[in-house]
Amino acid sequence: MADERSCSRCDGTLRVGFLEDKGERGSLAASRVLSWIDGEAEKGLFGGAKVLGKHRHDVKAYRCDQCGHLDLFVD
Repeated sequence: MADERSCSRCDGTLRVGFLEDKGERGSLAASRVLSWIDGEAEKGLFGGAKVLGKHRHDVKAYRCDQCGHLDLFVD
């Protein structure tokens, strides 16, 4: 997909970016890019989501320069 997109709210120009997941600790060491994972969320043994063996897709976040709306896409 091209990075040239229009806002789904106001038809303004979207700028590509990303969402950061800092994890529970909020430290820079735990920082990672947000992913979309196929299937329903299941809780693991310690309360976190079971993700082992599931296919991940990086999420691209686009912010509208005109209205500030965020549109999320998985390529």
